[in-house]
Amino acid sequence: MVTSLENNAWFFSTGLEKITASSISGTLNCAITIDGTEVLRETYYPDNAGQVTIYDIDDVIANSFQYPTLNDGADFISVNPMSVNITLQDNDVMLSYALNVLYSRFRTSMTAYNNPVFLSRYKLKYICYNSIDYISFFKSNTTQLYVDVIYLDNGLSKKKTVPVSFDNDDLMVAYNVRLPKIAGLCNVSYANILSFDLRITNGQVNDLVRYIVDRKNHREIHQFLYYNPFGLPESVSFVGLVQHAPELEGDIAVLQQKKNAYLSLF
Repeated sequence: MVTSLENNAWFFSTGLEKITASSISGTLNCAITIDGTEVLRETYYPDNAGQVTIYDIDDVIANSFQYPTLNDGADFISVNPMSVNITLQDNDVMLSYALNVLYSRFRTSMTAYNNPVFLSRYKLKYICYNSIDYISFFKSNTTQLYVDVIYLDNGLSKKKTVPVSFDNDDLMVAYNVRLPKIAGLCNVSYANILSFDLRITNGQVNDLVRYIVDRKNHREIHQFLYYNPFGLPESVSFVGLVQHAPELEGDIAVLQQKKNAYLSLF
């Protein structure tokens, strides 16, 4: 039996849309276990060419993914890869594959392991003092993250580069880049920071997201925290004009045999 799988491989979940097995002897038994829980056990019959194609494996894996809790400003939010074990057995041989799978809602051309890119649609963002802003990426043992901060010192602009350290490897990470945290990390007053770059590299490939400090005194800021396509938190802020449309509600009361109208403003 020959399959399209490779043992100990890394995948995004959408990269496992189907499994193909050929040269099958008799019937094919398939069992899939995710993080120790069996999610599929079925028997398949090969076609005239001795081949079986099992579809929608990505949907089976996605249904087992657990979204992390949005802790309203936690410094780090991490998601471990799902441990997916697939066993295929026909009348002659049994093959077992242990896979490491990262959740994704959409297909991507990126490799799932040791790919030093930020998993975000943004390359330039404006950030306010009290913004909660997460940037997500995959952390391997070769991933290095740096903050390049531009700040004012006695009227002159200066640059400082500071590395960001992590305790664990081989997981998905959402890193909160709120301004007070960056200021403390770089030992610079947040009031003096003009902008900062978040830079990720594995020594060969680099990616960068630039944050410009928004110093305008916005009357209102509305911030939305949501899950991005990789199941990690991301945010967007709205600082435009907020218009309020009052509504009037009326009631009729009878006082001294006279009807009086009362209006309430909401």
